[in-house]
Amino acid sequence: MRYMVDTNVFSRIVDGRLRRASIPLGAEFVVTPIQVSELQATASAKRIAELANEFGSWDPDTIPAESAWWDTMKWGTFRWGDDSCAPAIKADLDALRVHKNNAKDAQIIEAALKNGLPLLSCEGKVCVVAEKWGVKAIRL
Repeated sequence: MRYMVDTNVFSRIVDGRLRRASIPLGAEFVVTPIQVSELQATASAKRIAELANEFGSWDPDTIPAESAWWDTMKWGTFRWGDDSCAPAIKADLDALRVHKNNAKDAQIIEAALKNGLPLLSCEGKVCVVAEKWGVKAIRL
């Protein structure tokens, strides 16, 4: 089975707060360029290297984001279209929590939704919103 993986999963494993054994066996993993950019956005070169090592060990498939959000996306890393639900997903996240990554989390949920992928996440409120939108969310 294929799973969309939220960025926080990689961070928690590197921090020792989540065991790799918690991840479904035999799974294949999918990310968007959003997760890649989040992993590279840390200030510490050592931390970037640790995250890159963990991320690389998963060998995830990278798919484009389903919509453009100009403050979170680089040109060419998203699909063109007028049917984005990311702003509405972000509104649902904003109603539950104020967080600087809500736009990015909304796009990750949207990518899981539109690609029929369950979402692996360590954030309960992200899982609640994903489920509201019909995405099977597995909180780790």
